Amino acid sequence: MTVLVETGYLRGYAAQIEGNQDGALATMERYCAEHCTRTDGLDGLLLGTRNAVGIQAWSYAGIFQGARRELLRTAVDLRFAAGSYDRSDIASAERIWVSGRAGQQAGAHRERDVSTVGSGFSLGASVNLAVPRQRNETEDVRQSIDDLLYGVSGLIERFTGYDLLAKVTPFLLGDWGTIRSIADAYGELEGGFKAVSQDLADGMDVLSSHWDSGNGGASAAFDHHIRNRWIPALDAAARMANASEQNFQLLAQMYEYALTALLTVVNFYCLRIRRALQALRTVTSFREYLLELYELVRELYGLITDLADVVVEQTLMFKEGVEQVLAIGRQLVDFIQNDFEVFRPA
Repeated sequence: MTVLVETGYLRGYAAQIEGNQDGALATMERYCAEHCTRTDGLDGLLLGTRNAVGIQAWSYAGIFQGARRELLRTAVDLRFAAGSYDRSDIASAERIWVSGRAGQQAGAHRERDVSTVGSGFSLGASVNLAVPRQRNETEDVRQSIDDLLYGVSGLIERFTGYDLLAKVTPFLLGDWGTIRSIADAYGELEGGFKAVSQDLADGMDVLSSHWDSGNGGASAAFDHHIRNRWIPALDAAARMANASEQNFQLLAQMYEYALTALLTVVNFYCLRIRRALQALRTVTSFREYLLELYELVRELYGLITDLADVVVEQTLMFKEGVEQVLAIGRQLVDFIQNDFEVFRPA
């Protein structure tokens, strides 16, 4: 068997792989641990999202650990192959890639030799992950509640003994800006996975014309390893990160919908209560006073009962939405770890 190999290129690509393992992916792993695990502000109705945030981030931690472990193993084996070639132990060098790993056989794979490349090996993908914009959405909602219930909340408490402001506000206090920031973080990870995938592809193009042991040999097996295992796996991880971004954006939108429904009820009744108060101030007889007072009390109780119904309804709907998003996230992780062994935890 004739083997054409420049072992310096094997070591050069091994260094590039290590740069991605200890550089880009390590950076992404730390970034995810910092920005995809935030739960500050996830209170009120959003309290149930804390579990989804934690489980999703934990799943990505497993993906990063598996990828970094397998990339390092790839680099170590490639360096060992280079050393074996230098020692003229061609059989050992070839055996690493042809039969040394499960699933490593190239079969009918034909390696792609690229004769024209842009430059030499890189130090790994350049991953610049933007810090997600910090949003605080609660203050505007708090101000809206205060404005709507101004002059009404005290009246409700006087007639019913129920402090509506104290009961409603904690329910609405969840900061869905945190959810949007987490979504942004997963969007950044999507770009990171794409960058690592492209970097490995570019490096393989450089290596391809400097290592040829024939179809069915080690160079073809390694070409298969990178182009048919690693690159599709990283591209799938990028799509998964995009799906995670969309899931958390959906959660934020669902929460906004719940808030809109609640504020609509409050606004509807507050307008009616203010009209009843205005009418009460202009009555000219005791009989009219009693009638208007009755209308006022009816509107006050209507506000409380309808608001309670909406709270229960929106809570159940949001809970189902969170469970659905969590289930989708789990399915994505199961899919990627089952289909791409490079992401499986140890």
